[in-house]
Amino acid sequence: MTIMAATRRRVADDGRQTLSNIRRNLSKGTVEKLFEDESFVFELLDALYEEEVDVTVKTELLAVLEQYGLDRLEASCAEQVAARLLDVLQEQRGSSDRLRFVVQLMLTLTSLVVTNDMLKTEPCGSLVSHLWEIVGRVNDVPSRRLRGCACQCLRQLETWSPGLLSRYKDRLVQAMREERTHVFQDYATLLSTVLTNLSARGDSTPADSIPADEVVPPLSFLMDNAFLFTPSGLWPVVLSVMELVKTTVHVAPSIFKPLMLQNLTSVDPCMLHIVLYIQKAFQGEILTAEEESQLLQRLTSGVNILTLRPAQRLLILQWIKAYLQQGGAEELQEEETAGSLQRVLHPTVFDSLDIHVDKLNVLTRSYPTDEDHNLGEDIHYLKRLALTTGNDQATVGLYRVLFAAYTHHQTQRVSDAVIKITQDLVVDYPHLIPLILDFLLAIKETLSDSTVYQATLSSLHSQVLSARQAEVLSHFRFYLQVLSASAKQPHIQQQKTIQFLVGLVRYAESSGACDWELGCAVLTVCRNLLLHHCSDYIYYDLGELLFEMQTSFSDCDIRNRARLLYALLAGASDEKLRDVLGSKLLGGVVLSQNITNMLTGSSQNLGKAEVIHMEKTGLEWQRVSLTPVFSSLESPSDLVHSLHVTGRLESYFQHLAYLKAELVYQYTLSLSETSEYEVLSAVSVRLKASTETFTPAPDIHLLSISKLGSKELTLRLVPRVPQPSVIDVQAMFCTEDHSTVSCLLDPVGVTFTDLTLTLPWQELGVDVLQDRHCVFDELWAVLTADSNHARQQGVESVKVVQCATDRIHRALNAFHLPHPSGDEGIVDKYLMFLPPSYHLLLQVVAQSNKQVVSMATDYWQILPCVSNYLNTIDSAT
Repeated sequence: MTIMAATRRRVADDGRQTLSNIRRNLSKGTVEKLFEDESFVFELLDALYEEEVDVTVKTELLAVLEQYGLDRLEASCAEQVAARLLDVLQEQRGSSDRLRFVVQLMLTLTSLVVTNDMLKTEPCGSLVSHLWEIVGRVNDVPSRRLRGCACQCLRQLETWSPGLLSRYKDRLVQAMREERTHVFQDYATLLSTVLTNLSARGDSTPADSIPADEVVPPLSFLMDNAFLFTPSGLWPVVLSVMELVKTTVHVAPSIFKPLMLQNLTSVDPCMLHIVLYIQKAFQGEILTAEEESQLLQRLTSGVNILTLRPAQRLLILQWIKAYLQQGGAEELQEEETAGSLQRVLHPTVFDSLDIHVDKLNVLTRSYPTDEDHNLGEDIHYLKRLALTTGNDQATVGLYRVLFAAYTHHQTQRVSDAVIKITQDLVVDYPHLIPLILDFLLAIKETLSDSTVYQATLSSLHSQVLSARQAEVLSHFRFYLQVLSASAKQPHIQQQKTIQFLVGLVRYAESSGACDWELGCAVLTVCRNLLLHHCSDYIYYDLGELLFEMQTSFSDCDIRNRARLLYALLAGASDEKLRDVLGSKLLGGVVLSQNITNMLTGSSQNLGKAEVIHMEKTGLEWQRVSLTPVFSSLESPSDLVHSLHVTGRLESYFQHLAYLKAELVYQYTLSLSETSEYEVLSAVSVRLKASTETFTPAPDIHLLSISKLGSKELTLRLVPRVPQPSVIDVQAMFCTEDHSTVSCLLDPVGVTFTDLTLTLPWQELGVDVLQDRHCVFDELWAVLTADSNHARQQGVESVKVVQCATDRIHRALNAFHLPHPSGDEGIVDKYLMFLPPSYHLLLQVVAQSNKQVVSMATDYWQILPCVSNYLNTIDSAT
């Protein structure tokens, strides 16, 4: 006995372990891999035979097999699995205490036969026999659930293999007539499916040859006892009988009349839906005109029954809309009925948003096509809700009503309302633009007259162009959709659009917002412009925009795509350009075609163009201003040197490590009147600065320059060391005769005064004047300390300047540190910042008509420049 008990426990543990393994793989999403091993499937089946395994575990194992394992079985394995499951079913079908297990077993067997296409095999016949034995227990109350499930399994098998149960038809009719439990409707559903398939088997039994006594009596019995069905159980029976009415000559539509008359006054939405469905399928063949009128009155009165669920009221509204659209219900078109319908359809405060919208949709269609009644009052609530909240759902509902109104009436008043509402919404809620464009596109695709589409889109286009660039940039994902849609319309002028985009790109560059998403949105507009507009009218403006994108965006994808569009614009005809950018090419139909073959010129590499070097070309540029710009870095700069410091200076140099100093020069470039050229194209300016002194400066590009005006250029120099320099500048451009010319411009002189900057105290975390004096004193001490006590020392020097105190003070006033008390001290302190991270400290002591200047710096190479600068003060005196 002990050994048997231990064996039972081991078997039960094996079943639980198998289930635990399945659950673990379910959580990982790898349960299908378990069924790739046939041994696992048979291990699972073995657990079904064991009495020691809990029936709940067996049921769950069967459910997992049905859901994940059946479609992975080989044909031979599937037959073995079916045979073993049939054995289990034969043993367990009489067990009333294992109801859930037997139900799951029948479902798994049915799914196995259908999934693995075993409907013509012996296991399928055995399964049908087993299921019919269960179904044949008429009026057996304990097995009613099993019988209902068996009926549904047989119905699935009959659906997949029509005629499979034809030999059971008579016995099924007898069972249905004798059944007194709720399983009656399962028998009826199965019988209706068998009869439908029997009448549809035109290959062996033509529909006309089916005897009437085989079809009419059971169908009449079904329809006479329709009150025994639940609404959900009645639906499949009604659908099957409707199919029989259409395919046999023995069954007339009048078979539905008792059912329809019984439910003509019903307020049950499901039964009303069944009656309306039958009436629509057999219009004028079942109900009289008076009865149909009564049905429609019941339909319209159900709209405002508040006890119904919103979904049920929406279903009723859909039926009313269908009757209005088909135009077959004359009763709804009569003046008295139409007026009553319009009174019912006016929204109330108890209506949800969906019902409110559907009521207005139906209401607009109830008026004659040449009369839009008072649309403004009808949509007032929806309009105020959308304008006040900007809610997506309210806006969609509003535009659904406007779409229904315009497609039905197409009056000027509706068109004006669409434009006005659209303008008001876009001002405050740009995120609604995609919804508005979808509405306009639906109008365009539905109606041949696209007047309201063009008018509304033109209005939106003008509204976007008049918006501020900051506003457009903050919501460019929506605003640029308007420009993209308007770019497809040849009748809308696009010069202002391109100029607006040029300004937007420049503004984005100055704001540091030139990201990939913005570039894609702008390039989409450019592509639509090239596809739908003649390039002759947009050549110069669009070329400037594409050139601006090549230089403003750092993303390689955006620059490459802009370069492609620029090349197509400059080198291809409109027809070839549309072939390259058109949907046919992009759709993959002619992707094998080489794009270079579609452009003019040869695809062979002919070498670089010859560059003509000239001394005088008429290009002149002048320096306008210099502005030092300080910014913070995300990581410490490799250009910053640090001293061996402690205390207050330690925090100072930590801030200094994240400081970036730039010298921003503003220049004007112009073409003199004496130049032999009128226009220069593709102008590039390159600074040949020493990489030891400055970080490489990016080239400056211009689309063109002419004698008519000058261009403003910005040079950004980041010093590596504070060394005065003279930077050579080279310009390269294309002339009117397509020659490539280069010349030298006046060099850029970076002087000592350019490199002496006021220390950015706030960026370095030193705001208080007293703290600034402490930084000066500690820096002086570090820079003048003995080299044996510091890792990196500065240099100290002294110079005597023959000038008055106020003279030197005026020259160095920008760098002066006022005395904390506000009085003039004996020693004047001056602190200069030398980018990227060096310092020049001066202490000036006045002695009669001369000034003794003590200097300390951590960049000793600057001292000769300091001496020369002080000499200029001396000589000026």
